[in-house]
Amino acid sequence: MGVAALAVVALPAAGCSWLFVHGPPPEHQQLSYVDCTGSNVLPTLDVIISAIGALDAVGMLADGSNSSSARANKEQFGVLVGGAAAFAASSYYGYHRTAACRAAESEALNRAGMQVGYPLPFAPRPVTDPWIAHPAPTPRIWDPPPATPAPADAGSHDAGPDGETDAGSAP
Repeated sequence: MGVAALAVVALPAAGCSWLFVHGPPPEHQQLSYVDCTGSNVLPTLDVIISAIGALDAVGMLADGSNSSSARANKEQFGVLVGGAAAFAASSYYGYHRTAACRAAESEALNRAGMQVGYPLPFAPRPVTDPWIAHPAPTPRIWDPPPATPAPADAGSHDAGPDGETDAGSAP
């Protein structure tokens, strides 16, 4: 009975994602900053714990030993399967919430007029060898456009400083 009571108390707390992953607020479409959990670390931790619990339960089934406490083995098996299922559900919830968070953060950046993804001011630059000729740098979106040369006037290129042309003079 003690193992079952512990399982009933522990199952609501099973899963890092249920406890610590926060999705975007409901009004995130109007916010300029979204505060939520965008990292997949906790849902991944839930997957690992769920897999360990499931493998332990499979190992208990494969053991096949006939012990005197068969009822305790059934309770332990139930706790392992229930815990693995709870952590698996928590990981699903966590991955869903973190994906929604990243989408909401991306929308907030787009509303603010910032480009999401590369190139950003902190984008990594390619590594080049200092001993070979470098290709021309690629323009970045925050660089000003290159200046275009002014069109040349058709008659002004032959004129000297005083406005006379050199067409009739000898070399």
